[in-house]
Amino acid sequence: MSDAQRHIEAARVEDLPIILMAVEHDGPGPRLPKQTKRSSESTDRLSE
Repeated sequence: MSDAQRHIEAARVEDLPIILMAVEHDGPGPRLPKQTKRSSESTDRLSE
């Protein structure tokens, strides 16, 4: 956050409507399931 504030001050853009948001990360969560791939049969039905 301090890096972003420093860049804004260095660019002298305090007059512009800039919103800084800080997002906290609490570490990796559970692994996401793999997405299923479409078979060639289902893509044939989509093209009809």
